[in-house]
Amino acid sequence: MTSSSDSNSSMTPIRWVILTCILAFATFKIRESWLDSKEIDAHLRTTCGTITRHERSGGSGRSTYYEYYVDGVRYEAISGSDKRFAGCIETGSCIGLTYEVEYAEGNPSNSRMIWSRPNCTVAP
Repeated sequence: MTSSSDSNSSMTPIRWVILTCILAFATFKIRESWLDSKEIDAHLRTTCGTITRHERSGGSGRSTYYEYYVDGVRYEAISGSDKRFAGCIETGSCIGLTYEVEYAEGNPSNSRMIWSRPNCTVAP
């Protein structure tokens, strides 16, 4: 005869399926992010990006949206928030700030905003 604590502590098949799906999804997203970063590093180009909005993204997270242009084409991307923008959701103080954006030459939609390089200006 098994005790109730033994049966409660074992994982049911549905829990294993859910856990496996979560781990597979996390692995996929981490690999995708790594490949995107590797592509940018291999075909690096830079431009200036402008913050267009900053909003809450579930829980306590925040997302910063930015736009940039490559060969006259406008791109919009989302970046993890920089902690300096804590009050931006309420005040809008970060909207319009510029930062350097790195992107992959053959795939300009693959980009990342470089928070350590603010006040970017495009050369004439």
